[in-house]
Amino acid sequence: MLEAIDVFFSHFVQDQAKAAADKFNGTPNHDIYEKRLTEPDPQKWKTYRETPYSMYFYYVRINADGRLVVDHYFYVTGHPDVPATWSKIPYNKTGLTTLVGTLARNARPIREEVPRVRDPVRLRKGNFNKGKWIHKSYIAIFFDEANWSLRKKPTDGSESAIAFIVKEGNKVGLPNYTFFDAMDLEVEMPISYTRPDGSTTDKRSAIVFVNHMKRDEEGNDLIKGDIQDFVFKMILNVNAEATDDPPTVVIIDPGGSNEGPPIPPPPE
Repeated sequence: MLEAIDVFFSHFVQDQAKAAADKFNGTPNHDIYEKRLTEPDPQKWKTYRETPYSMYFYYVRINADGRLVVDHYFYVTGHPDVPATWSKIPYNKTGLTTLVGTLARNARPIREEVPRVRDPVRLRKGNFNKGKWIHKSYIAIFFDEANWSLRKKPTDGSESAIAFIVKEGNKVGLPNYTFFDAMDLEVEMPISYTRPDGSTTDKRSAIVFVNHMKRDEEGNDLIKGDIQDFVFKMILNVNAEATDDPPTVVIIDPGGSNEGPPIPPPPE
């Protein structure tokens, strides 16, 4: 089954790349894992070097009644209404894993008595649709289900398990030229029981990437009046009860809108 999904997704990525090139004068549909923020060549991607001051955080879980719930949050290091109190959020795996874990524990319906950062702003709950992004920021998606995991970027360099939809049936979006620097995260989370080995935590799956708020392939920032709608597919593996069965594959298609111009970061 997994091999069949890999073949399907590889073909899907290729089809979307062709659709992007045909519809947008050769514009590539870039991989979300491409490095822009940390590109070592100082002459490349000069307009993609701003470290974000904020994060849009999506907390995903399956409700007791089986429905998918997605809670949206906006996080900054200081007071959300006082940009002068915000600080850059460093782009490093250890720090981002810790932050995503803290935000996830904060978002759980039953909160634990653990140290937390300032409560983020809750934007809405329900599903992935209608996300509006107005800051150059991190976007983090966290799945609070022990047996649901995002497919990671393959180590062989093949297509990642995330692809932007340009045209599929009645879904129409834009190719990716603004979301980059993705990281796969494994976040240690407390559980409500003690395992046979004595542990009281397990690992949950997340991805974080940077929204550079660009309006085109050349790396120009969005301008006033720009509204760009993006839709992408994500593959998840869901473990079966029988441990010798292969995972079931689930594909979801979240999205959101970039609205320009990006609100600038606070002065340093």
